[in-house]
Amino acid sequence: MIDIADLNIEYNVFHYQQDFYRVFDSLTERKVLPVIVGGTGMYLDAIVRNYELVDVPEDPELRKELSEKSLEELGEIYLKLKPDLHTKADLLERDRVIRGIEIVLGHQEPKRSELLKGMYPRPEIKPLIIGTTFDRTKVRENIKKRLIERLDEGMLDEVQNLHDSGYSWERLEKLGLEYRWCSLLLQGKIDSKEEMIEKLYIAIGQFAKRQETWFRFMEKNGVKINWLPAVQDKQVRLQSAIELAEKYF
Repeated sequence: MIDIADLNIEYNVFHYQQDFYRVFDSLTERKVLPVIVGGTGMYLDAIVRNYELVDVPEDPELRKELSEKSLEELGEIYLKLKPDLHTKADLLERDRVIRGIEIVLGHQEPKRSELLKGMYPRPEIKPLIIGTTFDRTKVRENIKKRLIERLDEGMLDEVQNLHDSGYSWERLEKLGLEYRWCSLLLQGKIDSKEEMIEKLYIAIGQFAKRQETWFRFMEKNGVKINWLPAVQDKQVRLQSAIELAEKYF
């Protein structure tokens, strides 16, 4: 599932889940063991715990009705429909709030049942989940190393080329932390590359902490994560993973 979408698509967790189900069936039919690596906790959780998602199309009538309301009023409607909203950042953009309301209402019956008919069915998945972690110092070192490597490999040029090919800065800022901060620098909203690197480094570290929180959240909800020893020796971690796999299979 590398290089399967372009910037014309607002790729989300629903698309990921459906694409994974298709790939999973294709691999198992060929007697190939599917392995999911990385990355975003919610996406992994959607596979492991079978989020019941549906692809909700745009509703022109609803959008017309919501267009007359202020961002504050839209936020109140959204929170009333979804009081367990994970991040309040979803309330800062008008289009995002309207889409959120649209999705929540689309998950209600009878719309939901109709939408489910066109979805790829969930295969039987019995995962062995292996987690790896390091001490905070090593995590910070790895974050800085990866960030510098991506910049040295031409990420700023990549972002500039994407903008030059017709994609707005707003669109690029939504692609993730590195794209957002590179876009801000290229727009002159950050004074220097050094400042961008420092602020981006901090933001990625904060994101890593949120990911750890998400995995703990998964465990609290009954997901068994087999944590490898938090040691630097790769061979020790590899051997632990092999032993877990041998017991499972």
